[in-house]
Amino acid sequence: MHAIRKGCNALWKAVTQAKEEIRATLEQTGGNKRRAAELLGISRAQLYRI
Repeated sequence: MHAIRKGCNALWKAVTQAKEEIRATLEQTGGNKRRAAELLGISRAQLYRI
């Protein structure tokens, strides 16, 4: 059970970090989703799904 909890915590941390990176990139680009997706190395469609 402890290993599962540890894995969930690691996943939660990774998701939180990814969202923060996306937020910061959107701020950097003035909200330009196309440019933010380009800088993040993902498609605009992927950005919308997150």
